[in-house]
Amino acid sequence: MAVQTKVVRFLMAGAVAIALSGCVTVPDAIKGTSPTPQQDLVRVMNAPELYVGQEARFGGKVVEVINQQGKTRLEIATVPLDDGARPVLGEASRGRIYADVSGFLDPVDFRGQLVTVVGPITGSVAGKIGNTPYKFMT
Repeated sequence: MAVQTKVVRFLMAGAVAIALSGCVTVPDAIKGTSPTPQQDLVRVMNAPELYVGQEARFGGKVVEVINQQGKTRLEIATVPLDDGARPVLGEASRGRIYADVSGFLDPVDFRGQLVTVVGPITGSVAGKIGNTPYKFMT
């Protein structure tokens, strides 16, 4: 009987571990205020005026850090997010965004890092990737 009890306890512990591993939550810092922030950058890029003011959550690799007066602009090559709102490694970029952050961020700390940002969509801004004109979502 003791062996049977140990087997049952082992199976129960395994079932709990499996159940908990399926529970992924978005960290509070990037949860935002909307229950379903916009995460489809391609859709937003096709009609940005329809999404101005809506909350969005995008993530990807920081490719440029531009310090400006009172804020830092991150240029992010976006990729899809997983269930925990983390950028999915190995995915191709879906497009680029500018994300403005209050205050100073040191470029050496952020360039090349994976980040997730949340905030309102404010429109688009003309810019360049290398010498190629590009419309960045903001």
